[in-house]
Amino acid sequence: MGRDITAAAALTRVLMLTAANIRKVERPAAVVLEQFAQTLPEELQASFRERLDDLARLVPDAESAAKALDLAWDHRRIFRDLMIYLDLRPIYKDAGAKDDMIPERIGCFVNAFNLRLSYYQDGDDRTLDMFADVEDLKNMKRQIDRAMAKLTVMREYLRAPHPTALMLMGEDDHVTRISLSDGRERPSRPR
Repeated sequence: MGRDITAAAALTRVLMLTAANIRKVERPAAVVLEQFAQTLPEELQASFRERLDDLARLVPDAESAAKALDLAWDHRRIFRDLMIYLDLRPIYKDAGAKDDMIPERIGCFVNAFNLRLSYYQDGDDRTLDMFADVEDLKNMKRQIDRAMAKLTVMREYLRAPHPTALMLMGEDDHVTRISLSDGRERPSRPR
């Protein structure tokens, strides 16, 4: 079963990349697929060419999905990851007037959170570090819960009586993602 899923994911990637390239270069599917075949190792080219007509017939079904992915990724920055660190900082009590450069002891602590947002921009991985307090985190949770509730309403609306296809990024696009060496996934942009 795992091999079937891997093969289906590979076929979907080929179809999505072909559909995306057809849109950009305005060439027939057979021409784009033939160019793709030329990039394969020699031992795979013949068996791939045997399937060119079959693949070309499948491409129109992938064109809407390829356009949807292009639109979804049409942003200057693409979210990658969010880490939240608890930040506990000591406040030192000074020794007094003798030498204020030498702390005598820890007087108290202050704590908050550091948010490290990782994102893609211009083909590079970038990070942004921000301070947040407990109320900030509670507000983020409220906003996330609200966004997920909106998604539920939207899915129900599109399901019936308005049957319309919906591609949910992060769920329905899993076969278009390329795994990173650390196990995370990076969206692959069709080009």
